[in-house]
Amino acid sequence: MLFHIINAIVVLFALVYIYVTHSRTAHFRDNYINVLASQRNATQTYVRYDLGVFDVETWTCELQRTQGVGMVQDDYGKQCADEIAGRAVMIPFMLLAWLVAGVGIWGFMKGGRRGPDGEAIRTQEVGLEMGKMNATEE
Repeated sequence: MLFHIINAIVVLFALVYIYVTHSRTAHFRDNYINVLASQRNATQTYVRYDLGVFDVETWTCELQRTQGVGMVQDDYGKQCADEIAGRAVMIPFMLLAWLVAGVGIWGFMKGGRRGPDGEAIRTQEVGLEMGKMNATEE
C-alpha cells in the first residue's frame, strides 16, 4: 500500500512539474534571431538562439508556424503533436495512480479477511480460530 501511495505522489509531482515547466517556458522571437544574424562576424558560421529556456513542446509548436523553417515544418508539426500527447497522457496516469492508491488504502482500512457472516476478522481472532483447527492438539 505504501508503494501505491508513493507512486501516486510521484505521478502528481511529475504532472505539476510538467505543467510548471510548460507555463514558464520562453517564447520564440523572430526579431531576436535577425538581430543576432546581423551582428555576427565573418568567423562565425552559425547563430545560437540563447534567449530564455524552452521545453520541447513550446519550441516545436512555435517553430512550426515560423516563416523560414521550410521543409522541416511538417517535422516540427509531428513533433509538436507528440509532445502535446505526451503531456496529455500524464492526466490518465495520475488518475490511475490515485485510483490504485485509493483501492490500496480502502483495502487496508475496510478490506481484509471476512468471516462467514461478512464481518471483518481481527488478527487475534484469526489466531484463535486457527488454533482450534490444529489436529495435533487434543
